[in-house]
This record gives sequence, C-alpha cells and structure tokens, in this order.
Amino acid sequence: MKLLDSNIIIYSSQDKYDFLKTLVFDRNNAISAITKIEVLGFPNLSTRDITYFEHV
Repeated sequence: MKLLDSNIIIYSSQDKYDFLKTLVFDRNNAISAITKIEVLGFPNLSTRDITYFEHV
C-alpha cells in the first residue's frame, strides 16, 4: 500500500499527468483525510476539479 500525497492527487487531475490516475484509483493505495482537505482547499478549483477530487 502507498499513502498518496496531495501533489499526486492534484497532478492526476491534469491531462498531461493522466498516468497518475492508475495510482490514485488503485484500491490498494490510500489518501489521508488531511490530504483530501488540502486538495479540496486548493485555491481556484474549477467545478470539474471539485467533482474529480470528491470522487478520489
């Protein structure tokens, strides 16, 4: 299991880092509650980004 950092989550939402989605959506990896708060607190999120981050 890998504990994913907020940077991995944020970058995975960008098309040029699409390969990171494999890590993010792998059920064997984890994202802490603090990381989710950090990601959703990122300034100037689009509606698309918010939807993506809420489903990670």
